[in-house]
Amino acid sequence: MDAQCVDGDDPALDPLVDACEETGSIALAGAAVAHMSGRAIGVLAVGGNGAQIVYRKVHLGGGEIGVYVPGTEVAVVEVSGWRVGLGICKDTRIDAHITATLASAIDLYAAGLVHRPDEVGQFGVRAHRICALGSVPVVFAGFAGPTGGGYTQTCGGSAIWDANGHLMIQAGDQPGEHVRAELTA
Repeated sequence: MDAQCVDGDDPALDPLVDACEETGSIALAGAAVAHMSGRAIGVLAVGGNGAQIVYRKVHLGGGEIGVYVPGTEVAVVEVSGWRVGLGICKDTRIDAHITATLASAIDLYAAGLVHRPDEVGQFGVRAHRICALGSVPVVFAGFAGPTGGGYTQTCGGSAIWDANGHLMIQAGDQPGEHVRAELTA
């Protein structure tokens, strides 16, 4: 909760920028970012040419309230010709966020989540709902390992669902595990 703000030209992002340049990848990375008169929980799109803030979490939860300032709008970032709608944790269960993001003509919905180990089942519930409402694939990156904010353990569980809501692959709860699937438009 006390993370320092990061902006697109922060040198701390250089290793990620270099890795994206090397692999021709785009990384969507979470960080505290400046917003209005405070800090927001944000997403940066990082590529070989640098990084930029592309989203600020709209729906704050629990201990985030009073520490962070909420974002004000949904966001879509283009990655390799795909329109990717973005969310962070609680956003993925808020009807207004989901419908507004889907109304942005997205091809894929992606979000990062932090949950306790007993809450990993929520990933499937939320993903199925998004798939049913928008007929788009869903990618959730679940934080694995201990983190601040009262999470001494987290569920991990990063996963990918196809546009019909079928689970394609899901990681376990250990740091460093990842998932990969090929999606078609």
